[in-house]
Amino acid sequence: MTEIAVTTTHADALDWAQCCIEEPGRWAWQVKSAGKTVGFALVRRDNPGHMDFSEFCIEAPFRGQGIGRDAAHAVLAKYAGPWSLGALPRPLAFWRRTLASCPGLTNLTERPSPLAHQAAQFTFTMKESSP
Repeated sequence: MTEIAVTTTHADALDWAQCCIEEPGRWAWQVKSAGKTVGFALVRRDNPGHMDFSEFCIEAPFRGQGIGRDAAHAVLAKYAGPWSLGALPRPLAFWRRTLASCPGLTNLTERPSPLAHQAAQFTFTMKESSP
């Protein structure tokens, strides 16, 4: 099994992600596999207090290996409380599998998204992680 690490991107942030690092309520994470950066996750707290992936990406050569699932689980575990997630059509099956198999995730619901570019809207709650 490949070790998956999600690390903050403070020292080596991409310029376009800088606002996510400096703005309150926003966090940027690198996804690494075997020491190589293979993706990123941008997380934000929206106005009603829900957490949300504003962006989540795994580079194409690293997809289909469980890296994205493991990285999403690792990031989700860092933020207890209510979440909402809008899924685009292409990664919809990924999000269904990933959320359904996530430890500590409860109250998962899926409904059509009110946004035309999204295929579905998920809401759920992440429990506090055990130390």
